[in-house]
Amino acid sequence: MENINIKPSEMRLNEKYFEKDENYSYDKLPKGNLYDFLLEKNANHMNDVGIVFAGKEITYEEMHTRIDEYARALYKKGVRKGDIIGLCLANTPEALYLIYAINKLGAIACQINPMDNSFKIMRDLEIVKPKMIFTINESYKNIKKAKKNIEDSIDVIVFPVVQSIDNELIHVLYGLKQVVTGNALFNMNNSLKKLLADATEYDKAEYPKYVPDTLSHIVFTGGSSGTHKGVDLSSNALNSVIRSTDYVKYMKEGDVFLANLPMFMAFGLFTMHYALCNNSRVELTLNLLPKDFIKELDRTKPAGAFGGPIHWDEFIKNPEEAKKLDLSNMVMPVSGGEQLVIEKWEKINEILLKCGAQSKLWNGLGASEMWAPTTIARNDNTVGTIGRAMPFNTVKIVDLNSERELGFNEVGRLYIKGPGMMLGYHANPEETKKVFKYDENGEKWYDSGDIAKIDETGEITFVGREKRCFVCGVDNIYPEQIENIVSDIDGVNSILVTHIFDPNIQNVPIYHIYVDQDIDTNSLSQKIKQRIKNTLGESAMPGEIVYTYEPLPVTQNGKLDPKPLQAEDVKKYIRK
Repeated sequence: MENINIKPSEMRLNEKYFEKDENYSYDKLPKGNLYDFLLEKNANHMNDVGIVFAGKEITYEEMHTRIDEYARALYKKGVRKGDIIGLCLANTPEALYLIYAINKLGAIACQINPMDNSFKIMRDLEIVKPKMIFTINESYKNIKKAKKNIEDSIDVIVFPVVQSIDNELIHVLYGLKQVVTGNALFNMNNSLKKLLADATEYDKAEYPKYVPDTLSHIVFTGGSSGTHKGVDLSSNALNSVIRSTDYVKYMKEGDVFLANLPMFMAFGLFTMHYALCNNSRVELTLNLLPKDFIKELDRTKPAGAFGGPIHWDEFIKNPEEAKKLDLSNMVMPVSGGEQLVIEKWEKINEILLKCGAQSKLWNGLGASEMWAPTTIARNDNTVGTIGRAMPFNTVKIVDLNSERELGFNEVGRLYIKGPGMMLGYHANPEETKKVFKYDENGEKWYDSGDIAKIDETGEITFVGREKRCFVCGVDNIYPEQIENIVSDIDGVNSILVTHIFDPNIQNVPIYHIYVDQDIDTNSLSQKIKQRIKNTLGESAMPGEIVYTYEPLPVTQNGKLDPKPLQAEDVKKYIRK
């Protein structure tokens, strides 16, 4: 007789839907560093093309030769086990060589957004205090300004994004541009080229034995609390997530992979390591913005491409251009980071089908704290869900107040447990304590801050973010639900929902909507109110609709960011 008292988290429902083999075991998860795992994966593919950058093909053998060369040079420069090394880089071959060389030496790679201004970079440097920083020219001026306000002794090593391009004219024009923008490096002693030239094949480096669960990477996030912080991650955790991907992927060795996600993101690092460990032909690109996505798909015609909803949104914004694509090689189109609105997902799939893609768009949920992917919805999942927990991951839904585990189809907070879990927030035990939860067996879970529910098959439905939800009257309001419904209305480019305090009903929703200037906002407001009234009810109706002709604010990862608007709304209420 079936035990009716068994909890959903104890049933491992996700494992019933992934093809497992004799190696599917927690005991067999990788224990080594990133570089050794990559070398093991690439061992029989050294003559294959691993990286393509600006038309230049680089074999896996050459890539590993360069990594060794970089490791010796870094060791000669003084990089040792446990040193924190800042990386403010674009998606170039040099970035990959540096990441794996640092990892091979047992040092810690700290990813800094090269598009950040000097204040944001200073904030990152204050948190991690790196020994040195490698940066592209484009960020050199901001880094110089940032480090003057903290620790001016930080060594900065600079290189051009065109370093791997074999075209002298491009190098000359690039150099002139850096002089004009103030990013030129006149002291060649601090260039990556000089650092590499000073190291010879006879120089030795010490490669320490890797200890599992040792800090190897730091990435930055706002996390579930919205506070900017560094996430401490380990090599074996990422390798374990890559191993879990082996049980969900459709890509084959040698398939083209579009590497368009920036490596300062956990999701970007994950996708790059995944593609290289898969022995793919990795197409690096400097064109990372969503507006470049269709062009890059057309150029590379990949079998796999990962992006956020903001990337796949381009199919809806520019449908005629998207429909011209030849995506007959596409077997693994993935949208990650946050859930796609159902209506948008359906429209994107219509275009993918017209372009000959072999798969619908995969969807899922990710978190930097879990090395990115936590759940995945493939072609075999129910539309509107975020699929099931990734292999080796376990999820549970808990009551918002008591943290008691809930049953099937009950809405609560999403906890996740798995081998990709972070070590903690860097030098921030207070924030770490907020998200690490321990059950009665002493098992550690990550509190995602997401509101969700799980059904009897293990499929998870994303409801919203707990930190954004609020009460109106007696109802819980989840802004994401409103945003998903309203964003499907013609004329709405994007929407963010905030709230202000109301003494009678606790809180009132405020809709911030980005529209084109020729939109009849009166008519649009009537459509919005009618749609919300017929779906979510009176409590979710807007207290005010604020229209703007400028794009809504986004985070550094390209996600819509409600925090600035929420802060401004609070100020407005206080002034009133």
